[in-house]
Amino acid sequence: MCVWCAYTGKKQAAPILWEGGRRIEGLWSGFYTGLVTLDQGKFHWAKTEGWSKYWLAENKVEDFHGTCGLFHSRTASTGDRRWAHPFIGINGLVATVSQGNNGIFKEEVAHREQAGNELLDQGIKCPSAAPRVPGRDYPNLKDGTQIHTSDLFTQLIEREYIRTKDPLQSIRKILTEFPEEASSIVIFKDFPDAIFYGVTNTRVMMTRYEDGVFLSITPLATDHPYRRYEDLPANSVGFVTPSRIVIEPLSAEPVFQVSPIFPNPLRKRCVELLKKGPLPLNKLCDLGIKFDFPGGLNSRITASYKILESLLCEGEAELVFQEKVWEGITGREDLIRLK
Repeated sequence: MCVWCAYTGKKQAAPILWEGGRRIEGLWSGFYTGLVTLDQGKFHWAKTEGWSKYWLAENKVEDFHGTCGLFHSRTASTGDRRWAHPFIGINGLVATVSQGNNGIFKEEVAHREQAGNELLDQGIKCPSAAPRVPGRDYPNLKDGTQIHTSDLFTQLIEREYIRTKDPLQSIRKILTEFPEEASSIVIFKDFPDAIFYGVTNTRVMMTRYEDGVFLSITPLATDHPYRRYEDLPANSVGFVTPSRIVIEPLSAEPVFQVSPIFPNPLRKRCVELLKKGPLPLNKLCDLGIKFDFPGGLNSRITASYKILESLLCEGEAELVFQEKVWEGITGREDLIRLK
């Protein structure tokens, strides 16, 4: 599952996002890196294959001006840098990052292909369009290309926003008509201090500072994981600014519930697994949680992060940096090691 963080406030967003993203990019991600900021009505963005070291080889954080922005690090899944986040609307009105993707909604790919073909008929071509690769659960379009689902959602949200001028309604309409696992985070050019979001079935943390608001999938992205934070609930859509928060239901009936708790024996089991040697977070989830924890993938992921946060914050474990090569891309995959 990808990791992301977002900031809006009084300070320059890019350095804050970069530090937050670097803290968590090795957790279940680390193979594609992207950053976008909004300044004076224009998005500044760049993305690449590989962990943040490779992004820095091509870009400078200080060149990305603006006090609102998003950072994203993606899993080893597929595609070149066109399939990295962020995705930008072709009219320059919307920028998005997502955690998760098709997931449990893979069977709806035909519905998404229809929407992508409708965009083509309207002269809207997704920037992620690339030659088809058989076996991928992504939309295949009639022009022979394959597109990233999050790119499709970005263009659909922008098209709806052009029609309605209503950011929340645009996100709600697209994410209910085309359900996506986990969370989507959006910034609109016309709302320079707001971070909009839609959450299907995962958790999002919000931390308030004197200078602004920071969002992420885990408090480990903050400068101090013990700091007080708030949960933005599953099945919700809304936005935050430095001085305001709005939360509304995403849909009348949630896709499914995400349990806010996890059985205590799971933590003990994870510790026993780690006594045998360091593991990345996804392996700890698969070996220690997957088969016994009730609920869908994101329920297990939520439990995995909570166990990791507990182990790190209580000083029982540490993260060990390592590089890992996948299909020619050098990513970052941190290991969890008991002290």
